[in-house]
Amino acid sequence: MRTPTNDFRPDSGDDDHLAPDHPYPGPIQWLTVPGRLLLIGTIIACGGLLYGYFAHTLPLLPRGSYPVYMWVVPVLLVGLFFFLVTAFLLERIGVRIYRRNR
Repeated sequence: MRTPTNDFRPDSGDDDHLAPDHPYPGPIQWLTVPGRLLLIGTIIACGGLLYGYFAHTLPLLPRGSYPVYMWVVPVLLVGLFFFLVTAFLLERIGVRIYRRNR
């Protein structure tokens, strides 16, 4: 007999991936709260940088089509560099960014 809770959720029988002690956690779980805030701030800063890059560079270029990676790759590299350098500096002054053990 089916209950109302089973009507909306199929029973796969494999809920091991939902366990908190799963051996392979997601990448965000390797960061502490300051690390997550740094990641969110980096993503927001990259969005603003990409917008500024478009707004100031696009009017200077001749008309035509340009590959997307020409716009995205420099912003991603700057964002990655910013995240890694800031995480390193914060770790040096004692703010934990990465979890040591789970």
